[in-house]
Amino acid sequence: MLAAAKTGTFSLPGMNFGFDRLLHGEQYMELKRPLPPQAKLKHVFKFKNAYDKDPNAVVTFAISTQDESGEEIAYNEMTSFVRGAGGWGGDRGPSGEINVPPAREPDAVIEEKTDANQTLLYRLSGDWNPLHADPDFAKAFGFEKPILHGMCTFGYCGRHVIKAFCGNDGRYFKSIKVRFARSVFPGDTLVTRMWKESDTRIVFETLVKERNEVVIKNAAIELHKELPKPKAKTAAPAASTTAAASAAQPQRLIAADVFGVLTDYLAEHPELVEKTKTVFQFRLKNPDSLWTLDLKNGKGSCAAGETAKPDVTLEMDEEHLGTVVTSSLADVQKLFFGGQLKIGGNVMASNKLIILQDIKPQRFEEAKAKRLTTGNDTVPAAATTAPAAEEGVTLADVFAGIAAYIAREPALVDKTKTSFQFHFRNPDSSWFIDLKNAPGSAGAGSLDKADVTLDLDAEHVETLFGGDLAKVQKLFFGGQLKISGNVMASNKLTVLSGMDKQLVEAARKQRIAAGGTAPAAVAGSSTREAQAPAIFAALKAKLAKEGKVSGLDGVVQFHVRDPEACWTVDFGASPPAITGGDSANAATKLGIDDADLAALAKGEADARDLYQHGKLRVDGDVAPARTLGIFKGLI
Repeated sequence: MLAAAKTGTFSLPGMNFGFDRLLHGEQYMELKRPLPPQAKLKHVFKFKNAYDKDPNAVVTFAISTQDESGEEIAYNEMTSFVRGAGGWGGDRGPSGEINVPPAREPDAVIEEKTDANQTLLYRLSGDWNPLHADPDFAKAFGFEKPILHGMCTFGYCGRHVIKAFCGNDGRYFKSIKVRFARSVFPGDTLVTRMWKESDTRIVFETLVKERNEVVIKNAAIELHKELPKPKAKTAAPAASTTAAASAAQPQRLIAADVFGVLTDYLAEHPELVEKTKTVFQFRLKNPDSLWTLDLKNGKGSCAAGETAKPDVTLEMDEEHLGTVVTSSLADVQKLFFGGQLKIGGNVMASNKLIILQDIKPQRFEEAKAKRLTTGNDTVPAAATTAPAAEEGVTLADVFAGIAAYIAREPALVDKTKTSFQFHFRNPDSSWFIDLKNAPGSAGAGSLDKADVTLDLDAEHVETLFGGDLAKVQKLFFGGQLKISGNVMASNKLTVLSGMDKQLVEAARKQRIAAGGTAPAAVAGSSTREAQAPAIFAALKAKLAKEGKVSGLDGVVQFHVRDPEACWTVDFGASPPAITGGDSANAATKLGIDDADLAALAKGEADARDLYQHGKLRVDGDVAPARTLGIFKGLI
């Protein structure tokens, strides 16, 4: 509301008074369910009522907060006292007292001193009312100095009740209603006195210790007896099939499409054999078929049947084959943890299939379109010509140019002493710049342990290496660039600002002349296999055997970095359920590097140390982070 008022886009009939006449009088807030860690919300403002307290007025707004599906997840009523706005002869409104404390000693008392800079800190929430920051404005309103935001005091009181009666678990909070009786100044000590009326209702009042003045009165909090669940979303109706021909030929990717493309791709990239050294067998169902992708022997091969002894066997319905070869690693993991993909043999080596994500999805779509046009579902012959090279500048060109620059300027390593990992999206790929280990290098792949990790969309690569630090910072503060590890060291990338852009252009021309193939990763990069899949597979087996974990309840999402992956664990289920991918219902989101997760599982690190050193990020409810000892001993 404040943001809209500041830009002039918030207006309701009759609400034409300024902040110099406004004082927050009462507030009611209700959470329909615990707020999701991330969501796109819509706030709908309505004028509810106005009472004539001649010469002043009391005005109430109703605010409904809804998620993208239209479900209301929060409701607020804001009641304000407006000086000089009364006198129209209207209803004076209710005058009785509500939520009056009983005549006995409180069941709980919590005392907490506010910070002298509390108003300035709270302004970061978006409340820019000058009454809370400008001494002259505050004096003009009749105060000796800026006063604390009523909603800030409101927050202190709410936390006190949750601490006293919910064990600091804010998910049980349902609603709160207060009346702001007196002003609070930053630095005041707040004392909240609480009376338990029932298991779900607490009446309270808050006073300032230094002046023995009640500042919050007629107040009550309601609690949930059980944690509410989000409403089930209505699934979108399946699209109807209109063409009679579609019944004869599947409209999705089938094995013939996929393995025909893989045959062509392997012929174009024989270096995959040396890079992968693994034989994959695909056992497909509905319809049944058996295929082998040999990336271990000779020049490699891709054919129907069991043509080589497999290191890894993947079993799935044919309809999921398209996900395995065209979707992200997180989507593949979602199939695995959902039981739709079974992996036998060397489970860890299955991650090497990520090399297939370098194939443009368009190639699979073209193979499918050709089948549907010709009505042929057999494996197409290998292509006689390579696909046309990408004419524009690619990530391969950029990092080849950087590698050439590092080779020309070996002093950059001593000057920088930092290694950088880059995770790009659209399309997904990983690249590195090692300016820590002489003689320095850059290329495709992942480092064992980078000092700085940068995550961004591939479309921003030109800005990232463009030499304008202000533009890069704009990406960061706008959420389009995520930086983890040693965030301050990311500024050292400015050492590349002196690079001649012709180095990138030369790399582009060389790539096109060579038929469009990207240069291989520079020697010296260290590609590390992800350990998270095996860890979560072991955790799944442990939880299936031991059941629910004491002290853990609700949905927790794990965002694993370097390489990127997501897992969701529902500790409220019995036994707890593990699925790949993220969840909008997660009350807690934990971020951790794959290597640090492995250290946790080996007992070489604990969650507290990781958190204190910035290696474990916790968003939402922090309680599950305290019980990450369940990972110890998994590997």
